[in-house]
Amino acid sequence: MGCEEKAFGLLIKNRREDLGFSQKDLAGLLGYKKTVKGIRRIEQLEEGSIVEIVVEKVMAILGLRDEDRAVCKAEDEQRRWECMMANPVTPHVVVRLLAAVHLKEEVPEDATVEEMLEFAREMARERRMKCCLVYSHWLRFWIQEDGTWYRDEEVDRGPGQSWIK
Repeated sequence: MGCEEKAFGLLIKNRREDLGFSQKDLAGLLGYKKTVKGIRRIEQLEEGSIVEIVVEKVMAILGLRDEDRAVCKAEDEQRRWECMMANPVTPHVVVRLLAAVHLKEEVPEDATVEEMLEFAREMARERRMKCCLVYSHWLRFWIQEDGTWYRDEEVDRGPGQSWIK
């Protein structure tokens, strides 16, 4: 799967409907022999799950341009930014218990970033488990079992999400 593009998915749906195509019609135009599979793929596109191989064909059939998609991406980015600003992150530590099993631990109140980091490093060493200190939407500290750490300042994971690498 590719990334989510909700506004573009809605544009695809609206354009398809404006042209009078059903999902089944569009699946046929895309060359799907198994209509159910084609309809499922179109539903995914319209919900915002973009798969590049299919989206280019859909854009050509529906007469959508790269500029249309760029406008939709900007709308999604603005919506995402507004969501992050409306939902601030309370600093916390995420402990990796098992693959895909995590535990959220609160950090001491009124602690400085350095104190929070030391708290998380001690937790990782004591439990012998990987941890992630989530300080904000933009700033995370990844801590190994031995207490070594590195800093991550990415935004593209989504509001408050902290994934152990």
